Amino acid sequence: MSEEDKFSNLNLKDKTLIIGFVILFLIIIFAFIFFVYVGIFHITGIEYRV
Repeated sequence: MSEEDKFSNLNLKDKTLIIGFVILFLIIIFAFIFFVYVGIFHITGIEYRV
């Protein structure tokens, strides 16, 4: 019974870590894309207007 509890806790912890890493990874990717686009607009002299 205790082994199953440990396994369940490990799975829950792993899922939480994986979700956290995925969110962090996505934030980094979006930030990178944003900075790349801003850099391209600055280099080419194109004004980006919303």
